[in-house]
Amino acid sequence: MKKRIKNWVSVFALLLLVNEIPAQQKIKQAPWVSEKGYWVLQTNVNTPLYCTVSFYNNANLLMYSERLVGIRLDTNKRKVKMKLKKALETIDLVWQETGVPTGNKQYVMAMLR
Repeated sequence: MKKRIKNWVSVFALLLLVNEIPAQQKIKQAPWVSEKGYWVLQTNVNTPLYCTVSFYNNANLLMYSERLVGIRLDTNKRKVKMKLKKALETIDLVWQETGVPTGNKQYVMAMLR
């Protein structure tokens, strides 16, 4: 009889523990991740001072592309990521108005200086 009571108590305790564990936990995003889209940085090892930054919306459509000359972007730095996020959100506002991909309007260069 005692064995049966112990089994029921352990099953009941297990059910209480399972009930407390959430099914899906929300993942906290990094502060430089934008909900409006993403950016891609294209560089070359042989010419590090030339790079192309392309901005895409969440539907994977190109919104803007700019070629940067004379600037080396270190994407490991938080400050650079935050500036690229700000540029992305500015470009998204322009994209919402026009709907046409633009290039070399110097949005990114202005944000990085």
